[in-house]
Amino acid sequence: MLAKQCWRLLKWPDSLAVRVLKEKYYPGVDFLESNLGKKPSYAWRSIWQAKALLQEGLIWRVGNGSRIDLWKDKWIPATPHKILDPVRIISRDAKVAEIINWEANWWDIPLIEQIFSEETVEQIWTKNGRFSVHSAYHLEVERRNRGNWSTSSVQSAIPTWRRLWNLKLPRFILIFIWRACNDILPTKINLYRRKIVIDQLCPMCNSEAESNGHVLWRCDSAKAVWGSCRGPIQKTSVEAEEFFDIFAFLCDRLEDKDLELFASVAYKVWARRNMVVFGGAVLPPSILIREATKIVEEFRKSREATSALGPRGQISHDRWLRPAVNSIKFNWDAALDDRKKIMGMGIIARDHHGDVKAAMCDVIPYIRDPSVAEAIAARRAVQFAHNMGVQSMELEGDAREIILALRSSAEVDSSVGNLVLEARRMLETFPSWRVSHVRRDGNRAAHLLAKFAISQ
Repeated sequence: MLAKQCWRLLKWPDSLAVRVLKEKYYPGVDFLESNLGKKPSYAWRSIWQAKALLQEGLIWRVGNGSRIDLWKDKWIPATPHKILDPVRIISRDAKVAEIINWEANWWDIPLIEQIFSEETVEQIWTKNGRFSVHSAYHLEVERRNRGNWSTSSVQSAIPTWRRLWNLKLPRFILIFIWRACNDILPTKINLYRRKIVIDQLCPMCNSEAESNGHVLWRCDSAKAVWGSCRGPIQKTSVEAEEFFDIFAFLCDRLEDKDLELFASVAYKVWARRNMVVFGGAVLPPSILIREATKIVEEFRKSREATSALGPRGQISHDRWLRPAVNSIKFNWDAALDDRKKIMGMGIIARDHHGDVKAAMCDVIPYIRDPSVAEAIAARRAVQFAHNMGVQSMELEGDAREIILALRSSAEVDSSVGNLVLEARRMLETFPSWRVSHVRRDGNRAAHLLAKFAISQ
């Protein structure tokens, strides 16, 4: 989480909070060049200490490549992010711009194949993503492993973390369970360690020290709640002390729907505890379980409702619909062949009568990531429409992520960012245009063209 704050200092330098920090702690330089300074605040010290993690995970996103050192900088999406091949054909001081074919506005594939090994060539097209706490966590685990930390517990915890983040629950509940598993909730034990409170007794029972495992599972008040739950949770007995061990035990024995209810109830148990600490009433178990169940059911219903919607609430159709009169609809799709290490794209243009005006398919080597493949195909579809001289066009595909990115004005930090940005700029040159989403069955013609491309 602290690394994400570092990321925000880089991404939004004009925000008020960032300007205040910069003026006080690192005037005249950017955040990556900053020092801890004298008498730093607790907040700045914490953020600054997370800078090393961010620096290890940062890489260049290639635009025109004129500022990126080909051999020295971190720009390869795949780990270790640098070129490890021996220097050959082009100089040690070469820039990434020198391996771009500017006429095709794409990599100079023949030159790249001459310079780099096959493994490096494939890595150039591997997906990289925007900053996330998830990716930062895995990077920190990797750093600890390199520092000879014990890896057995880390490896054994991976299935538990994966199970947690795959639960269909509101994000605030998932984060709460993560905090409880990592023992970073403000329990009496943790507050006592920081000399914030003078005793460690649980505010619910006043008989034992309040740990995460105690207040959420072993305390008599918590047991009353779990005993009132119907189904497998009610019948489950766990003797573990730490909450992480309790949750890991349940992960091995409960189905998703029961584990989701457990997480939601645990959140309500903690919320009730907080009410008591601040002078509120003790809610009975039946109310907690009813409220927790409501959270799970409402979230599930909202997901079911939005699954039928396309980007920004637009209905996603199951079949192809004709465009407006005098408009041309361009459907696109991409397909991958891992064995041949190629991607295929298919594009078909049809008018408001449903008549085919043009179609094309093509292949590009070394593309292995579905999102990159879809972005490339979308960009080519816009370029195809531009070359045809179309005045009013509709771009339609089944890749929800790319559709959302094209419709949004926000910057895209992932590996498809430059492709999306270029497609947006070309779209803005049309007098009239729109982007729509269709499900796979409605995009069948473009899909078959893409499949045909990789079959040749």
